[in-house]
Amino acid sequence: LNSLISINKSITIDGGETIVSGGFSNQIFEIETNGNLTLNTLRVVGGNSGFGAIRNLGQLTVNQSYFGENFSSGASGFGGGAIINYGQADISQSTFYRNNAHRGGALFNTLDATMTVTNSTFYENGNTNVAEGGVIHNRGLVTFTNTTMVNSGDGDVSFGNTLSMFGDQAVMNVINSVITSPSTQQECRLVSGTFNITNSFIDDGTCGATFSGDAMLGDWTDGTALRGFIGTASFVIPPLPGSPLVNSGSSVECPETDQLGTLRFIGSGCDIGAIEITDDIIPEVLAVSLNAQPLDQCTQLTEGLTNFFNVTFSERMLLADDANQYVLEHAGEDFLFDDSNVKGGGDDNLYFNPISAGSDNNNMTPTISLLFNNDIPDGLVRLVINDSVTDLSLIHI
Repeated sequence: LNSLISINKSITIDGGETIVSGGFSNQIFEIETNGNLTLNTLRVVGGNSGFGAIRNLGQLTVNQSYFGENFSSGASGFGGGAIINYGQADISQSTFYRNNAHRGGALFNTLDATMTVTNSTFYENGNTNVAEGGVIHNRGLVTFTNTTMVNSGDGDVSFGNTLSMFGDQAVMNVINSVITSPSTQQECRLVSGTFNITNSFIDDGTCGATFSGDAMLGDWTDGTALRGFIGTASFVIPPLPGSPLVNSGSSVECPETDQLGTLRFIGSGCDIGAIEITDDIIPEVLAVSLNAQPLDQCTQLTEGLTNFFNVTFSERMLLADDANQYVLEHAGEDFLFDDSNVKGGGDDNLYFNPISAGSDNNNMTPTISLLFNNDIPDGLVRLVINDSVTDLSLIHI
């Protein structure tokens, strides 16, 4: 762009991964007080002005978008390399990479402005000559929920390597979020204002962190490779198996999905940060019933009718469609099952996915309905769950 785009009405831009660039010499969007701009799946790069890539005086909504290498120029400028907000800004499922400014490498939230950031990832923001807050400098009201902030600042930040706040009226809420970097500077610095933290991890323990130490995060990863996710904001930093972030967040404040659209929460609680880990240990099976009756060693299955299995797990969980930990197999003569809720294994066994088979994610009890064909021989049906075997007798009724 040779000049900024001024927004003075309601506009939605569905980018479809389109790149809009300021050429490292221009501001990209100016949202006026009567403007309302929604950005979906847009890549915003190379903005460079006294107000960064976007100055918002009205309403800004950002979904599944990417902000990379945007700059707010001038050593004494307000800052916000990606966004400076004077109005209302709501950001979700988005990624910010190497945005820079004197104050607030990626974001600057001004007095009386309101901002929310949910399920988003910030990596290496404020890595060049930032003085206050590699991710944000806040003077208004800002809330971070399930956000991952890694390697912010340049290691020589005097007022908050990642977060900084100034002003008696300033409020910053940090919920289910993680902040970590190799810097020896304070991650969080409050000159004045109110800081509220809920179930969040700050590696150096500043600002009343709930958890501190080693967050055990993985590498900067393309979500396409990680989980088959295709989208503009697919670069994320997932927790490793065994990370203290897993299941440690507040489930009350937990969004329904993570940055890549995966269901939350999986396990006994919400994972801290933008990504919900999915390769945890398979939950324990607490109970199995057939046709609303508890299973014993001789439970009858009814031929020609639908038989309902309810499997209660110890926690919410997900399985891939081809997961083989959950199997219904015939222990006698060969016969066939017929039901769309189960995945045939090609060997006269059934491999089923509890989530796609009609589970209730609140009580963790999936229901698997099976219709038995006619002419099934008497015999033994074996339900195998997590290597635990329950034998059921198949009797013609």
